[in-house]
Amino acid sequence: MPRLVAIAVCVVALGLGATAAASARTQGPSIPYKMATIDCKCSPSAAKVTTYRRLLTKLVTRKCKETKLKLANELANTQHVIAHDGFGHYSYLRLMRLLDRSIPNTIGYRQRCSGVLAALIVLIEKG
Repeated sequence: MPRLVAIAVCVVALGLGATAAASARTQGPSIPYKMATIDCKCSPSAAKVTTYRRLLTKLVTRKCKETKLKLANELANTQHVIAHDGFGHYSYLRLMRLLDRSIPNTIGYRQRCSGVLAALIVLIEKG
């Protein structure tokens, strides 16, 4: 019986290892890389991606409750609303900088940035 348990543990461990390895191989480009690519419509340099990564990381670790993916989706929605309402194109980087400036660095808690982005839309559209 102990031998069957040991075999089962080995099989499960091998299965988990294979799943993790497959997951690592299929992992695509990072969120900051995708944002930089969309903004420049090119293959961005490492330095450009670093700018996006640092700002996005700062926002999600110090100011916003959202995850990187959720915040990127909120930024895309904000971009769409502003463009749809006829106020031009705002890049991801510009929106992240506006969001960063809208929340003080000294804030003692993280907040939902979707509400701050909604306020930014109003301010942009009111001129």
